[in-house]
Amino acid sequence: MTLRRSTATAVAALSTLLLATVAAPAVALEPAPEPTTAPESAVAPDQTSAAIPEPTATPEPTASPEPTAAPEPTASPEPTAEPTPAPTAEPQPTEAPAAPADLDALAQQLLTMDPAVHAVVPQESGALALYVTAADLADATVAFAERFAERVVVEDIGAPFTTQATDDVVGGAGYQFRLDATTTVACSIGFTAWTPDGGDAVLTAGHCAEGRSDLEAELTLPSMDPPAGGAGGIAWTPLGTLGFAQFGQPGNPAGATTLDSVDIAAIDVADDSPLTLLPAVTDWSTASSDDLAASSTPIARIGAAEPGMPVSASGRTSGLVSGAVVGGLGWATINGPQGATVVHGFSTNFATLNGDSGGAVFSGDAALGVVSGSNGTLTWVADIGNALAQTGGYSLRLDLAEPRVTGPADLSVLGTGSTITGTAHPSTTLTVAYGEQSQQVPVDAAGAWSWTVPAEAGEYTLRLSVRDAGFNVSDTVEVPITVWPVAAQQPAVDEQPAKVPAEPAAVEAAPAAAAPTCTAGVDCLAESGVDPTATLAAASALFALAIPFLAISRRRARATA
Repeated sequence: MTLRRSTATAVAALSTLLLATVAAPAVALEPAPEPTTAPESAVAPDQTSAAIPEPTATPEPTASPEPTAAPEPTASPEPTAEPTPAPTAEPQPTEAPAAPADLDALAQQLLTMDPAVHAVVPQESGALALYVTAADLADATVAFAERFAERVVVEDIGAPFTTQATDDVVGGAGYQFRLDATTTVACSIGFTAWTPDGGDAVLTAGHCAEGRSDLEAELTLPSMDPPAGGAGGIAWTPLGTLGFAQFGQPGNPAGATTLDSVDIAAIDVADDSPLTLLPAVTDWSTASSDDLAASSTPIARIGAAEPGMPVSASGRTSGLVSGAVVGGLGWATINGPQGATVVHGFSTNFATLNGDSGGAVFSGDAALGVVSGSNGTLTWVADIGNALAQTGGYSLRLDLAEPRVTGPADLSVLGTGSTITGTAHPSTTLTVAYGEQSQQVPVDAAGAWSWTVPAEAGEYTLRLSVRDAGFNVSDTVEVPITVWPVAAQQPAVDEQPAKVPAEPAAVEAAPAAAAPTCTAGVDCLAESGVDPTATLAAASALFALAIPFLAISRRRARATA
């Protein structure tokens, strides 16, 4: 196993510490002696030995008391009798050594001192797991793990952890076309894109291809590009093959004042490439880590440049520069190795440098164009919307916003026939999937959508995503809902039909009393048992009560007349 000298020195010192721990019968650890530093003349400037932090010494445990010897038997009265020797104490079994209090600290030292230890992970059981490359472990690490096997678990994970973000490709990153074995052309990526059939691609300036159609592109190492303080031009990994390039009009490199006079190119990324293309533009603040995606701006749409609009450009020479749009869309003559070419686009009030060509020009989350040229004061930008129309089907990679539900507030008490509303990326198609079913819902230009819940009651988990007219798809959002069976609801008051007066309900007449049976020639009242005298008296009383009311009515009538 090959180690840098400083690392080897540190591991050797740690080995001394740990092996001493293993060999010592006591549980406590003594501080390790300071390692001897090699003379400066014998060590390279970047390989100076580092002092190893001393572990906190654990107090010496109190020694166990010696077993008390059994008392000597009483001597025999005979003077010649010798005293019986004390019985020999039986040896006690040795207990497993307890782990020192600074076991965690020692394990962390291993993480920094032994390159074959890749992680130290505390377990719920209280043990420590060491993730290692077993074949390369230092002897001290092996001894440490064996010494404290009851607390240390070693897991062989094979290879060390490595960052994966450096494989992410974003707008503004540097690349170069290799024209021949000794000549390269350095430019910048504008935006990540899709090929006409949905493959990976990036967009850049057409003039970077210098009239060629058979070029291979390779990414340059961000940490060695000018924004990170390097000279640039250090090839990192293959990017792809030139798929399209146009500088000027088709068949007319000089161009003209027409919309098809552009400066655009596309590089097709191989299907088996390990690169991951992201719809974002870097600000170059994380270039030293070679992870340009770590600080970047998502691109969600194609915008149109307007006078005074704030705008930024990202490229492999200048990094990120910002300013504003000057004037509106027009044409400019761009002078290059192939001559002068007229390009449709707009101007900004800041300059860009050699190598920034093709770089992203954007405002907020809107892509505006790619750098076409600069005069040291202003930058001319090829309008991306118009340029894409000339590429034969290439499209921009966009970061589509996830769909959101805006109503109703409580999705757990939805009645059959209820409507869910929400927002999503404008002018896209929303997919609502649940179980084995899937439905497509249009999203209008304002980003609004609505969907009617299933007619069958039950619990559902909706999977919502949107897709644009190209190949961009948003992340999927899961939304749980509960639909309850409910009776058809009455329409709103202002939607109810005019009421028709209902016919008065028929009142069922009480059954008529049976007429008394009267014998001919005999008084019927007398025969029925009704007293005619009482009946006449009651009638007379009612008539007497009515006379005053009749009088009042007559007086009111005269007054009215």
